[in-house]
Amino acid sequence: MPLLGLNGVSLTYTGHPILDGVSLQIEEGDRIGLLGRNGAGKSSLLRVLEGVQDVDSGDVFRPSGIRVAGLQQDVPAQVHSTVHDYLLSVAARYPEEQSWQIETRIDQVMVEMSLEGSADVDTLSAGSKRRVLLAHALVQDPDILLLDEPTNHLDIETIDHLESVLQRRRGALVFVTHDRSFLRRIATRILDLDRGVLRSYPGNYDAYLERREAELEVEANQAALFDKKLAQEEAWVRRGIRARRTRNEGRVRALLAMREERRARREETGRVKAQLQEAEKSGRIVLRTVGLAYAYDEADSNTRPHAGADAADSSSATRPTEAPKSADANEVIAAGSADGSLCEIVRDFDFTLQRGDRIGIIGPNGSGKTTLLRLLLGELTPKSGTVTHGARLEVAHFEQLHDVLDDSKSVRENLSDGRESVRVGGAEKHVVGYLRDFLFTPEQIQGPVTKLSGGERKRLQLAIVLSRPCNVLVLDEPTNDLDLETLELIEELLLEFEGTLLVVSHDRSFLDNVVTSTIVFEGQGEWKEYAGGFTDWQRQVSESGGGARDARKKKSGAKAASGSGGENGSAEGPLEAKKAAPANANRRKLSYGETRELDALPERIEQLESEKGTLVQLMGTPEFYKMR
Repeated sequence: MPLLGLNGVSLTYTGHPILDGVSLQIEEGDRIGLLGRNGAGKSSLLRVLEGVQDVDSGDVFRPSGIRVAGLQQDVPAQVHSTVHDYLLSVAARYPEEQSWQIETRIDQVMVEMSLEGSADVDTLSAGSKRRVLLAHALVQDPDILLLDEPTNHLDIETIDHLESVLQRRRGALVFVTHDRSFLRRIATRILDLDRGVLRSYPGNYDAYLERREAELEVEANQAALFDKKLAQEEAWVRRGIRARRTRNEGRVRALLAMREERRARREETGRVKAQLQEAEKSGRIVLRTVGLAYAYDEADSNTRPHAGADAADSSSATRPTEAPKSADANEVIAAGSADGSLCEIVRDFDFTLQRGDRIGIIGPNGSGKTTLLRLLLGELTPKSGTVTHGARLEVAHFEQLHDVLDDSKSVRENLSDGRESVRVGGAEKHVVGYLRDFLFTPEQIQGPVTKLSGGERKRLQLAIVLSRPCNVLVLDEPTNDLDLETLELIEELLLEFEGTLLVVSHDRSFLDNVVTSTIVFEGQGEWKEYAGGFTDWQRQVSESGGGARDARKKKSGAKAASGSGGENGSAEGPLEAKKAAPANANRRKLSYGETRELDALPERIEQLESEKGTLVQLMGTPEFYKMR
């Protein structure tokens, strides 16, 4: 018996329906990945499943006793509660005799999510609060768990742990995510919501991609045939006067029906056609650091980087306070408190960034990724060491916590500020045309920003950043809230960008697809560069024994559980002795063209093997030697 079912459900806000006669059955053990464009209605469908959104028509079947719990997106501004008490609030929904079971469940989930029960929720970082929200849903042990972008604001290690927790669950799971690695590991079935229609695909994400591509091709061919027939019928109607007098009235009625069908047909939304406005090339050396160091006294709020510190790990959007200048490393110790509570963010970091490099910065929440980025850009003054910038640098910076959108203005006004055109790709482009390249409809372009979904707001922010001339592009968690198709096309755009890229991201697939090397937090303020993307880094650490990462994971459990905000409290403890990197650690990552060539090699080898077999057969016949 299904845990929950929808039959012919429709839901419309304005214009086209969000859900158009949708039917669905959720079985026990299902792990369903829900995909669709930003604004397609994924969150609305989750609300329908949770029972908090009424539908316009159709039936929702939920057997008695079936428990459904969703991931709350926002923590109240003032909780005034410890983590344990906040989780205990779910007990009010259960009979008193089950209270002991709830207590046991809370203890179990807090261990699973590395949470400290006595911690004050209001003082936690954004990443830790996100874990509390996940724990709140898991404590209820629902038959159906609904998660909307569960990996947002979580670091890679926490995402990895969450995957393990979800794989062990017995109940059903429906989730929305932009994280393709998470999707591949968790989903056993894919739902695709496109233009109000919900399609189900058994199997994993890769199987879905193959089937969906084939379906879209068939749909495009059918639409082309329909349009061709419609054009022929229109031509028939427009023939001479005699034909009009003797025309078949039934055929005319059929034509009118075809016109109506064509008007009602909802075309697949276009694809992002973004371009980067590149500035004059920078010098060969973009920046160089020597002995770079940054630290703050945990007891002194004046030297602590507040909100930008790992934007994902901070709940405030305030700019970090610039630290006092320091030319001598000894001054750092002197600045510390009496008990020596000094938190090192960066220690003795030597690094050279050259034109064309694409660097990904990886580390747990609170490790100092955003602080490192701001040090490199010259927005923070180091305690010691130097940062030297090259010539002709023009930087465009996308920061995830700093929403540059003005809610009192339209989408168009936010981009153009009264101008009729923007300059992209070396040419002037009309503002409306540029925004349509980013999949905004004419109604959205003229409408208020407040009408946009979270993903559409993110897409608009990216459009604004990409319209600025730059030869250095800095992206802080750019993938949050983007739909998968837009994300993949942004990757293609970045691969074509001839400038320099610095990106902070927890998206493993994005890092694999975009960056040429990574800078990884090793603990105690140490950062190390590895060739390649996320998977390359993992392989190199594994080949060298994995000591650094394993040690960091052991130390991070208790430290992260304290959930201190910003960078405070999340710096890692001592590491095991560092192993030497493998000899091939510095090899260059394959270019996009080389990667495609490598992917084509198996088919080419098979073709050559077939040709070889044919030639061997030919050489085994007497006729071959007669021809010689």
